[in-house]
Amino acid sequence: MSCTQFMKTLIIIAAVVIYLSCSTDSETSREIYISEFGWTFQLNLETKFRDSAFDATGNITQQFRQSGTTESVELFSMRDDSTNWFKALAIRDTVNFDNWENYHSTDNKWYFEQISLNPNIKIIDTTYSTEIIGGESFKKEHIKYYSKKRNKTLSDYHYFGKFKRYELAINFTFSDEAIGKKYFAILKSSRFAK
Repeated sequence: MSCTQFMKTLIIIAAVVIYLSCSTDSETSREIYISEFGWTFQLNLETKFRDSAFDATGNITQQFRQSGTTESVELFSMRDDSTNWFKALAIRDTVNFDNWENYHSTDNKWYFEQISLNPNIKIIDTTYSTEIIGGESFKKEHIKYYSKKRNKTLSDYHYFGKFKRYELAINFTFSDEAIGKKYFAILKSSRFAK
């Protein structure tokens, strides 16, 4: 093979490699939008919802269900297994919405107290704080505990944000740290339109 032929072959191979690397679908995530909250977040392509209450344009399509003074709809859920799951809910509360901040502070104390009374659970850590997600303020409840029944350490996270006429509740539990990172990636990618 002559030097000229070798160079031509090399140029053709380089061109094919460049073409293939540019045309290969390298997308690893998709963007999800829920219009009622102006909420946009990234979801890994292989992650599937078990169910969702909104259509392709982000509009909530399912009916809210009444429970006491609140109405809620599960926006979506994902379940990796019984100790690793994620879900988001839209909640309308006609009684407590004006006093939302105080309601969550009181509810949080009650929640931590109830968990501590369970003999099958050993609490490792609890946190109640405010966290900014995608530019919006959320109340964050976190409890890390050892479940004697499951023989596992679990972390529960509950985020509550107040929007127009709804509350957005984002809840997830994990025992597998790698799955927990996937759930936190959803929060990290979240943006809320004003």
